[in-house]
Amino acid sequence: MRRMADLVVPPLGESITEGSIALNSRWGRIDSPWWSSSPEQSMYVAETHPAAPPLAPHARPEFFALMGGRIKARAYNAFLQGQFRHSDLHYRSGDLNYVLGEAWAGAEVRTASGFELRYLVRWQSPELRHGLGSRSFVWGSIEMSQSIGHR
Repeated sequence: MRRMADLVVPPLGESITEGSIALNSRWGRIDSPWWSSSPEQSMYVAETHPAAPPLAPHARPEFFALMGGRIKARAYNAFLQGQFRHSDLHYRSGDLNYVLGEAWAGAEVRTASGFELRYLVRWQSPELRHGLGSRSFVWGSIEMSQSIGHR
């Protein structure tokens, strides 16, 4: 199936004490199902997502641009508010923003041999309300993967 674009609304929730809703979109030569693309996963311990089914042998590579955004409502941040024990670094709940925004954009290529290359640029709104840590930040990533045993 050849598509030029798709739009995805991932499920609510994360692996920490927050809820979120995100919207992803892709444009280009797309042969993979919508559920195989999950650029909204940006945690340092990434959650797994299902691998896309392999492309047909000798198929042209997938190549698409992607972008999206997410709003998070965070209830508790153990790294900033303490881990139920003594911590030298501790912020009060009034010092934190509980609604955070994220955005991303990038490009991805995937070949019939199972090789994938993705480049993403991400932005996040500030977690702290005041002080030096009260700033949004931007970072980029290059992800490469090779599926094995898919034929």
